[in-house]
Amino acid sequence: MARDPIPALVRKSIGGQMLVDLREARGLRQNVVADTLGFSQPQMTQWETGQYVPSATNLEKWLDYLEAAPAKRDKINEHFALAGEPLPKGHLARRFKGDLRKVVILEGAAPVSFVKAGMWLPWIVQTPAYLEEGFRRWRPKQSEAEITKGIRDRVARQKILENDDQHFVLVIDQASLARMPQSKVTEDQLRHLMELSQRKNVELQFVPFTAGTYAGQELDYWIFEYTDPSEETTVHVAYLDRYNSLSLLHGSRSEELRKTWEEQLKVALPPEEASSFLSFLSGIRPL
Repeated sequence: MARDPIPALVRKSIGGQMLVDLREARGLRQNVVADTLGFSQPQMTQWETGQYVPSATNLEKWLDYLEAAPAKRDKINEHFALAGEPLPKGHLARRFKGDLRKVVILEGAAPVSFVKAGMWLPWIVQTPAYLEEGFRRWRPKQSEAEITKGIRDRVARQKILENDDQHFVLVIDQASLARMPQSKVTEDQLRHLMELSQRKNVELQFVPFTAGTYAGQELDYWIFEYTDPSEETTVHVAYLDRYNSLSLLHGSRSEELRKTWEEQLKVALPPEEASSFLSFLSGIRPL
């Protein structure tokens, strides 16, 4: 099973970042380019951060001004052109709406995903039984149909873990493991985490209570990393998950979160200690 192609949302971000790289290589400020070409600065920000696609006319004017080399020009045009491709029929993301649909598209195509769990264990590593327990404890109370659909959809999304060309790095605060009472369900969940820690494409790093307080410890978020190998252009698209409300982050906001992630890695145990830490919590022999 292979990951999905680069999604339209990311095509826009890569194209925008390539324009930023061209502009900065010439030592030009965004407002100077905007004034010279007759664009508004907010407009340029939206294009450079991948929120919108510039018209073909504006893009050509921009590339001419930046004196883009033919190969670079073709690559930028390609990314923006493919940014308009529709979602394939039958794609899992069609089950969802709004920003959650965008997130499902992003997670299925990212070569690398950085996942931070501060308040709740990430759905991607939860067993079906643990998912059900969480849904039943959710308030306001959900109907049986909503619980069944929620479990089904999340289990379907977990299939991305089977993609060997996708890598997942998770930093999980011990607090997120302590939100459910001790039971056979939680014991099986800890065993499942131990098994996941042995996968080549999964890195689990835990932040124990002994680490104390740290910046952003309460945050739950994903950062998706995409790279255009031919251009060595890397972009990050992120989302914050706050009490079941999603916020997509682009450009400088996602890069700020990336810096927070780097700081959080410093307080997390290394991946090779994941199994022994889970053994300490559960009493299960480490794998």
